[in-house]
Amino acid sequence: MLYAVIHTLNNNQWKMFYWLVQQPIILESHPWPHLKDYFFFEARDKSNEKTLHFQCVLCQPKKITIKGQAKSLYNLKSHINRKHPAASSQSSQPCAKRARQPSFGETSSKTAGTDVSQSMVDKQIMDLFVHNLLPLHVVESPTFVGLIRMLNPSMTSMSLYRLIVIYTKQKVTELLEDIPWVATTADCWSAHNKSYLGITAHWLDPKTRARRHALLACTRVKGHHSSDVLAQAMLDTHSKFNLQDKVTRTTTDNGKNFVKAFVQFGAEAEFLPNIPEAAAESEEDWIQDVDPEAGGVEYISVDATLDKSSSLGLKLPVHMKCAAHTFNLVASVDASEALNCTLFRSAYRKAMSKAQALWCLQSRNTVAAACIFEAFKRRLAVPDGTRWNSTYNSVVVLNGLLEKSRDAVNRVMTQLKLQTFTSSDVGFLSEYVQVMCNVAKALDKIQGEDQAYLGSLLPTVAATVMRLKEVKLKRLLHCGPLVDAILAGISKRFGPLLEDLECQLAAAFHPKFRLFWLEQFNNSQVGRVTKAMEAVVQTALSALSEEGSNTSSNEEEEEEEDDFFSNITRSCDDRSHRSLKWKAQNLVKTWLEAGSKDAMTDRAFLGEQVLIDLFTKYNTPVPSSAAVWHLFCQSHDILRAGVSDVGFEIFLYNFVQQYNKN
Repeated sequence: MLYAVIHTLNNNQWKMFYWLVQQPIILESHPWPHLKDYFFFEARDKSNEKTLHFQCVLCQPKKITIKGQAKSLYNLKSHINRKHPAASSQSSQPCAKRARQPSFGETSSKTAGTDVSQSMVDKQIMDLFVHNLLPLHVVESPTFVGLIRMLNPSMTSMSLYRLIVIYTKQKVTELLEDIPWVATTADCWSAHNKSYLGITAHWLDPKTRARRHALLACTRVKGHHSSDVLAQAMLDTHSKFNLQDKVTRTTTDNGKNFVKAFVQFGAEAEFLPNIPEAAAESEEDWIQDVDPEAGGVEYISVDATLDKSSSLGLKLPVHMKCAAHTFNLVASVDASEALNCTLFRSAYRKAMSKAQALWCLQSRNTVAAACIFEAFKRRLAVPDGTRWNSTYNSVVVLNGLLEKSRDAVNRVMTQLKLQTFTSSDVGFLSEYVQVMCNVAKALDKIQGEDQAYLGSLLPTVAATVMRLKEVKLKRLLHCGPLVDAILAGISKRFGPLLEDLECQLAAAFHPKFRLFWLEQFNNSQVGRVTKAMEAVVQTALSALSEEGSNTSSNEEEEEEEDDFFSNITRSCDDRSHRSLKWKAQNLVKTWLEAGSKDAMTDRAFLGEQVLIDLFTKYNTPVPSSAAVWHLFCQSHDILRAGVSDVGFEIFLYNFVQQYNKN
């Protein structure tokens, strides 16, 4: 039966089976196998594991016990030199039939481990785990530690923490080695009186154009979260993974520390020229686009910024403010401007105060929660106070119950001794959902993985604005001021981004959007964006033609030296330039005339590698920093246990593996 099982094993399984069978023998065998001809291993000392007991083979039949050390051969070598000098000075003449046996002095010098450093051992361990995809916890198992100690007692196995750090870095570095463009997201938070910085990397698969991501860092940040500290930490992380020249944009929230870091040390995005004054936002408005809870931005002079940036030598990528966070500010901070209207403020406070009372009673009173569940066969969604989405979702659930069974809701509220909803309250909640659903859908689009392309951001903003204007055309009794406040907030916060050239091109080279959205939203800019597309396509075509010409440039130069008619047959540079320009114009025209495509196949890009490369380049950045926010949520749960910094990173490893896999 055992033979039948062994016969079915493949090569790798047979090696593992053989290793498992031999493992007990190996661990109890001679710690210095090459010295079996000189010394017989008895056992380890009971009081000290590092002390070993040997019997001299050359002294037999007399029993001589010698104590040795696991990391030193001095006692054994001294015994041979004193008692058996002939063995130490053994003749070195070669034998015709049998290779000579090395002397004990030669053997001890070769096995002392001087030729193998600990770093070499660590590299071999890393290669073993990477190439065979072994579970990382094996590195600290007693059997693996015993194997390393048996092979060379002077060496030690790697710790799990060190293996995690090196393993993650090596795998991510290998993944990103051939990726030309990478985007990152960053966030900094505090928990349990400690500060942490999280950074994630995002790129597009070269074949499928699907979104891929990996965790780069989740490390402790000591000291104040100043702009220069964050800038240095982000640049160090980019450098550690060889991403210095690959990062197109870094997406963060609107906190003042990150905004100031990129204002001081970040590269500037390209904007479309000749922006109309009505559509342009002032520099002051752009800088004030921050979370009000985080405080305002410290204004600094241009000279001071340049001097400090040049002295520190820091150069961050182009900054991308989290569009999801910006939409959240529009729906919460900017929407509150509607309260300046007396009619809206009165209707809003009456309806929302009754809803808030019902939500609070369900959260704090078990009897009320049971009553609500018995009446509606479900619990009400309750706002959590952190994200605007939770408030909107709670209103949606309550509004649905009021539309289906308003009498049942009022009956429950009467039972709980709360004021019931009037017809005016129900009408307000219905209009509120009708207006804010456009912002909520935009948030879902921005944070979703399916449309996590930079090219989807501006069409999403444009679609939201156009839908809000359509809602405003309807006769709203209560929420007309709310629509105006939201439109004003979108114009203030997204106005500069709508003029960003890279964002325009990202949407233009997206097979779903192209310039369809811009024709509907702002037709006056179509001509300028089209010219920008032709320019970048021409540049890409020129780069491809230069790569093709370099392969045969040496042969062509040799032929031209002997060509008598080269002066009259050589193609003119201007003619070549006009040819590329004409080809770029035709390619852009064909691209813009094609229909919208949801797929990301080569066929969707007309089979043109130039269009594929430009799509990948401009759509690699992500519009939202939701990825690093999810990392914060997971790590915050880990930190509740009060683990150390090293333990935190080890516990976080499981999440890293799952995150990078997805």
